[in-house]
Amino acid sequence: MLDVACGTGEWLLACKELGAFTNGVDLSERAISACKTSLGEGEYFSMPAEVLPFEDARFDVVTCLGSLEHFIDPVKALKEMVRVAKTDAIFLLLVPNADFLTRRLGLFGGTYQTDAKEEVRPLF
Repeated sequence: MLDVACGTGEWLLACKELGAFTNGVDLSERAISACKTSLGEGEYFSMPAEVLPFEDARFDVVTCLGSLEHFIDPVKALKEMVRVAKTDAIFLLLVPNADFLTRRLGLFGGTYQTDAKEEVRPLF
């Protein structure tokens, strides 16, 4: 499996404990260092998601949790995720939804990362 924007690897560790062979990419060199220390085997790279360092059709599972909305070019990143995924791969993407009830009621305006970049889109 591949986790894009994996951070320090908590999600990868949970997947590894269930038997997955894990790999990750994150912008933070410090986060990738933590992944290498805690996860051991697998490939972990500090780089943007828009240019993944893996060969075509490699992964059975590709995840990106709570990060796609912060990427400089989310469409390019998605194309890269599709490129490195097998044709029957499972994708798990977690992104904020503009129609999310708490947002519509004005109770949620975004995360602390909103100042940096956070695009929230409708489902359609």
